Amino acid sequence: MARYPYAAAFSEAHHTDIINYHARHTLFYRRSLRDMADLLKCEPQESEILAKRDNLGLENLTKTCFNPANLDTILLDDGFLPEEILPWQWHQQFVGVKRLLRIENLAQNLIPQVNSFAEFWERFRAEIDPPPPEVVGFKSIAAYRTGLEIQPVTVELAKSQFNAIKKITGEKPPRLSDKSFIDFLVIQTLEVAAKHKIPIQFHTGIGDPDLDLRLSNPLHLRF
Repeated sequence: MARYPYAAAFSEAHHTDIINYHARHTLFYRRSLRDMADLLKCEPQESEILAKRDNLGLENLTKTCFNPANLDTILLDDGFLPEEILPWQWHQQFVGVKRLLRIENLAQNLIPQVNSFAEFWERFRAEIDPPPPEVVGFKSIAAYRTGLEIQPVTVELAKSQFNAIKKITGEKPPRLSDKSFIDFLVIQTLEVAAKHKIPIQFHTGIGDPDLDLRLSNPLHLRF
């Protein structure tokens, strides 16, 4: 059922040695064995937990986790590994679901579908203004892509950066890493969020291997 090793949930590292050895010696991992064993009624060993989890199946396992938590609604960022996770609608069989719309992921998916910045911007705005009914907030990963020292960006500069990104990536979704373009998206999204009175979450990404702590400090957002 699992696509990743159990220990991978306890580290953002990509190196297999850290996942296989370091993660299994953390207090977080060891505490999880006890907690999962209590929940699944098995021995606090990773092999026992995985066997019990596989025996339950995905739906029953989800019920086993959600029901005791007495959840009413979960907020789901479905822009994280969208090709690998189940759609937000699937979760509705267990609990209420609202979405956090990840703006960089939206932009990355739109860029290969359009031929100009004007078309991109029209479609991007249409996706967020007004937000879809299930969206209760926006999310940005600017902190670990380009940092939180967000600066005003003109439409002309955003267009120039879009054209450069489009030229390099062609028909493939890019991994956005251009500061000016991301800053432009963030500021425009903040205006929409203020208009509709919904929050925007900035993922600070502590633990991500591409994070620069100097750039991800939330104090950069002060005016």
